Amino acid sequence: MHKHILIVDDQEAIRSSLSELLYDFCKKNGVETHTASNPKSAFEKIQKLMKKHKSVIMLITDLCFEAGKDDGLDLIQIVYKKYGGQRPFIVILTAFLDAEDGRFKKLRHVVDEILIKPKGILTLKSIADNFFNCPEMDRLEKILP
Repeated sequence: MHKHILIVDDQEAIRSSLSELLYDFCKKNGVETHTASNPKSAFEKIQKLMKKHKSVIMLITDLCFEAGKDDGLDLIQIVYKKYGGQRPFIVILTAFLDAEDGRFKKLRHVVDEILIKPKGILTLKSIADNFFNCPEMDRLEKILP
């Protein structure tokens, strides 16, 4: 089974820091790390990864990107519409969350974790470990094409 983490943030320093933070975990567990600087390139990477057989993806995305551009909620909505129940495991990592945003309210049920920067970053390793090393992964490996 191919395991992937996709980190989506418009700030290079954050993408690099998160990749570095998860490096030992990923190396030990056979997880490939990918990054994207915007929702459009992230969705393109997700599509490529999902075409691979037996791919399991953890998506870590910021919510706020450049003004006037797609944001993390747009990405989550597109991914959910395309993949539904077969979607990546979704982690929102953001410094700002408007829980009253109507789009967030609609998508809350498809988000697996919400972490607030900077403290939330410290829990990423344990979340990745729980996701990639859960007993269900063995069952997934048997049923995925």
